[in-house]
Amino acid sequence: MKPFKCYFLAISLGLMTTSASLACGWYGDDPSYYDLFHCTQELPNLAEQHTNESAQFWARYAGLPADDALLSAVRYLRMDDFEDSEEPTTNLLITTLREQGKTDAIALLKINTELNELVESTQFWYYKKVTPEEYQQVLDKANALKVGKDLSKRLTFLKMRILARLNADDAMMRLWTDEASRWEPSEIRDRMEGYVAGIYFRKGDYDKALPIYFRLRDGGSISLCVNRMLDSTSIEEVYRKDPNAMILGYILEDYANYFYHASQHDYWEMDDEDYKIWTKVTRHREAVVDLAEKVVAEGKAKDLRMWQTFVGFIQLITGQENAAYQSFVKAEDLPGENSMKSLLRHYKFTASLSLDNKPAQYDEYVAEEIRNYKEFAYYLNDPERSVVQGLWGNEIDKRLQAYVNQRQDPSLSFLTRNLINGNYWELDHDMPTQQVKELQHYIKHGGDGPLGQCLVKYCALGQNFFNELIGTKLIREGNFEEARDFLEKVPEDHLRNLGITPYLMHRHRPDTPFQRKDRSENWDPNMTEVDNIKYQFCLQVISMKEWLNKAKGEEKAEVAFNLADMLFQASYAGDLWAISEYSWSGADYHYNQLNDQAEHYLQLALDCTNDFNMKVKCYFGLAANPTSEQETYIRYDKDKKRYYILTPDGPQREAYKWLRYQTKRDSPIYESCDWLKLYVADNYEPYSYY
Repeated sequence: MKPFKCYFLAISLGLMTTSASLACGWYGDDPSYYDLFHCTQELPNLAEQHTNESAQFWARYAGLPADDALLSAVRYLRMDDFEDSEEPTTNLLITTLREQGKTDAIALLKINTELNELVESTQFWYYKKVTPEEYQQVLDKANALKVGKDLSKRLTFLKMRILARLNADDAMMRLWTDEASRWEPSEIRDRMEGYVAGIYFRKGDYDKALPIYFRLRDGGSISLCVNRMLDSTSIEEVYRKDPNAMILGYILEDYANYFYHASQHDYWEMDDEDYKIWTKVTRHREAVVDLAEKVVAEGKAKDLRMWQTFVGFIQLITGQENAAYQSFVKAEDLPGENSMKSLLRHYKFTASLSLDNKPAQYDEYVAEEIRNYKEFAYYLNDPERSVVQGLWGNEIDKRLQAYVNQRQDPSLSFLTRNLINGNYWELDHDMPTQQVKELQHYIKHGGDGPLGQCLVKYCALGQNFFNELIGTKLIREGNFEEARDFLEKVPEDHLRNLGITPYLMHRHRPDTPFQRKDRSENWDPNMTEVDNIKYQFCLQVISMKEWLNKAKGEEKAEVAFNLADMLFQASYAGDLWAISEYSWSGADYHYNQLNDQAEHYLQLALDCTNDFNMKVKCYFGLAANPTSEQETYIRYDKDKKRYYILTPDGPQREAYKWLRYQTKRDSPIYESCDWLKLYVADNYEPYSYY
């Protein structure tokens, strides 16, 4: 397992040894980032622990309360805090020590801070290389410093930190042997010994380094040792020395997770370090699994459940689900740690989903495991909880979906996807309206069978949500009568909880037909009154259609034109786009049936009118209204210093041509349509991307 890449951002005395909680994985946007195998005890964040200890020391020394203010003062000390300037430092610790006249403490803190800033400057974002001479200069200052008895150990630890940067192992060991090894047990003594363990580690003497790291619970250093033992020979050597060695759990954990990550990636996706480790664990898989099975058979280890679960996990990742399931069943009856047992339940369930022959009453079993995950897994302690979440989000999710999809029931399949992902996007964009209605009915009646009932229980979608969503989809499809019936059921309290409602309440149909003006507006989200805008829109469209059926001649043309404008404005292209778009925004491109209906009514208006101005308005509407999934784009040619327009299609193209030849250049229509001006100016020479 790869340790977190921590940096020495030590800002206070007593900070910092290399420390990190154990964690491995792919660093990036990838599902196998998660660690899916865990069997060891949780290790502390030593960096935070050391910072707190340092704050406690300086609180006692300066007579200050050990609160967040002091913690911040210790953590964020900078060299600027020691400058004598017109604006003196506001750092609480330095200010207090100056008032108390403790110059030796201030000098010690200054040298420590100088070291911290040198260390910090080595990080990649600074692009600076610190020379040994710079560290030696800091060491010279520390050697020349005289401090009181209360600060002597802090000064010794500061020297140890500097010597570590100089790779002066012999000098570090003398400092430990001559001074620190004689101190009473304390955290600062532990940190000194941590550097000694580092010397052993660099010499390859892991038998001496590891006991120190385990006593100090230094996860990052343990992981570095483990990375060198991820092969069958090394694991067996440790096991033969001590079947219950604590390091064995960490080796198995790292091995399993590295093997999982290796199975998810191709070699070119790995950096050099990962490639070396991942190829090693892959190469040794059979031998390591054989060793684990041998350990279980011998029965010398106390935690046999861990070893057997490890075997099952490797089998699971390599596609041996039947063998993995049997391994997990066997592990349940073996002695071991409780934390391993809580995770074993989820590993067993994962394997069961891909069994060739499912156990009896399998749906009841699946429902029970879902209930356990939703109601109890959250309360596990980390890292067990993170492992369970990663397992469900990556392995169980896809297996459970495959199991349910065999029934070819869209409602059940959606509820399964929703269980893990909680993504409602597909309801709006991928699922036909009729299927959404069926899903609403399925949820309303509580599901079918133990699995369906369980999935419905954990679906957070209520009837108001469906009524509003279905009504919106029906508007987009131009089915206003049915949309009205759904939207009429949506109560005010549900509308108040919709983020789009304040926007809808604030928008209005523009004065100029077929125009969309991007406006930067602020509105009060705490509305005193809420109207069901979509429902009212349906009533208006229905009323307009009834009027249209009765009207004749120029009146019919006028009504048809206004109805077309209403539909255009409610489409993605208009100012009232939120009437028909549930999960898109006005900046998104999403063609819908309202544009087709707007085109229909514009053509109807043209058929009913002999008035030239009405024809101009209708053709302008056709030019503005998208008529296909291909949007009309504008491109600027830098070389020719002019704009080009992509050729519009169908009625939109015919409208551009009509306006170009039938209207005058000084017509107000040109001033209100930039695209038309570009189209004409381009002399009908469309730009093509192909």
